[in-house]
Amino acid sequence: MKPILKKIVPAILLTSSIAIAAIVITKEEVNRKIAGIVAPFNGGNTVMQLFFTELNLDDQKTIDMGISGILTKDGPDNNLILNLQNAAYHYGDGSAPWFTGDLFLKLNLVKTFGQNTLNLYANELEKIANEMAAEYGKKYGDAITFDIAMDDVKKDVNDNVIMARMHLNARIDFSKLPASLDPKEVEFTSIRTQLSAAQTGLAGKILVGLNPLYKGFHSGESGLKNYLEKLLNDDPEIHQELISTVDMLNSIGDYLVNHKAEEQPNEPPPSTPEN
Repeated sequence: MKPILKKIVPAILLTSSIAIAAIVITKEEVNRKIAGIVAPFNGGNTVMQLFFTELNLDDQKTIDMGISGILTKDGPDNNLILNLQNAAYHYGDGSAPWFTGDLFLKLNLVKTFGQNTLNLYANELEKIANEMAAEYGKKYGDAITFDIAMDDVKKDVNDNVIMARMHLNARIDFSKLPASLDPKEVEFTSIRTQLSAAQTGLAGKILVGLNPLYKGFHSGESGLKNYLEKLLNDDPEIHQELISTVDMLNSIGDYLVNHKAEEQPNEPPPSTPEN
């Protein structure tokens, strides 16, 4: 697995170069280990699950992977459902590996952040995305092109944003890479994302075409297979890293359902846009 996937699924894709004894890796055994780590966080107002739906490895690397997860939190005035769906990686024959995933957050955003904050970020979202893309794309020079735009914005009679939807796409033209940038250093060939926000939650979808020339695909590189071997061998460092990641996610969930925005007391409740 490649670093770009580690960023997308940090709880699973961690790297290390420590050599350990070979071990037979099965989806069932990996899920059992993860369930044991997640178990202490379940109970009370929390339900948390993270598990592989597909896991296919050869003697060197991961060929196919699927992950699902859910986090639910009940707060005094707000409830959260965070759902990771259809997260999958496929190496295929190595000519065009790819990653995809859907993430959904159900939460009363008005209670947590306030309507004024939602209005501000919805109106500035395209500008913020373009500025971030321009900064990120500097090292690629003219080789990278972006397509960023708001697809839809709905407001109520008081000009409050009810829903906003945008897309952010990027593509690399390897014939235009700067001479100083080796193609083996480029992780992806294309990225397609769809993002939407409403008063009642967020949704995101991503599809990444991975660069088959990327150095991370070379034999000897550490990745998901190496990480899972350590996990099944009870490597203390990997165990603690996963606990820390799960604990951070749990803490963020607690903050979101317990935080109340300091705004006008007469703010209207979330409404559903008319079709």
